[in-house]
Amino acid sequence: MGKEREPFVVQTLLKPPLRIKQARLVFEDGYYLHLAIEVEIEEKSANSGVMAVDLGVLRPITCFDGKEVISYHGGVLSSVLRYRNKRLASLQSAIAECKKGSRRYNKLVRAKKRVLRRLKNQINDIMHKITSSFIGLCLRKQIGTIVIGDVTGIRERADYSDNANQKIHQWQFRKLIEMIRYKAEQFGIEVKLISEANTSKTCPVCGAKNKPNGRRYHCKTCGFEYHRDGVGAINIWKRYPGTGQVVAGLAPVRGVRFHPHLCGHGASLAPWKVA
Repeated sequence: MGKEREPFVVQTLLKPPLRIKQARLVFEDGYYLHLAIEVEIEEKSANSGVMAVDLGVLRPITCFDGKEVISYHGGVLSSVLRYRNKRLASLQSAIAECKKGSRRYNKLVRAKKRVLRRLKNQINDIMHKITSSFIGLCLRKQIGTIVIGDVTGIRERADYSDNANQKIHQWQFRKLIEMIRYKAEQFGIEVKLISEANTSKTCPVCGAKNKPNGRRYHCKTCGFEYHRDGVGAINIWKRYPGTGQVVAGLAPVRGVRFHPHLCGHGASLAPWKVA
């Protein structure tokens, strides 16, 4: 920080040794330290397990490894997203009533940026914990490949209620995929995208197409019944080459709930608890 000045010390949760390639101190209603760190990427994992992922709004990640379906509840994330939309609409309405360039106008614009930045950080934090927990699950199950349902260009989703929600949820899905990809690569786990078209409508047992009724899926042809997101994850798993057949007698979906007071980004189930 210049000659004859006290060094600027920042405490972090990062553990040495670290190879810091770049550091920037940024001021945005407070100081933030941005670090670019070089990490070693492990060689391709020798594990042969395949984990399929169906992305959703109410349940950000529902996954299937050929044996069981596990679903991460997104109640906390959904509530933050709803609050974001409500707060943003309120500020936008107040801004529209002001004269552009006035003191109140500028004050509200700054408040809007501040609120959006804070809520974006909260959303990112929750998604980091979701994906870290998921990668920990993959490591314990000896997964070598993660197959994610590609939602690009798919608009006919029951999760969307309007265009604004569609935009924020598409951003959320892209962010989840990005986080899963770079965290998986650190452990040599491959990540691949497969079209999710009709995965929630197709019966994974007999192949007949049925429209889900709410959160439940019932096949009128063979009688198979299961959770809709679970059906999506199972069909994504089936589409990946080399996977086997699915039996009708699957165990119920195992839910995992987020507990904000149990914080951590490690590759484990914390801060999550099995529902």
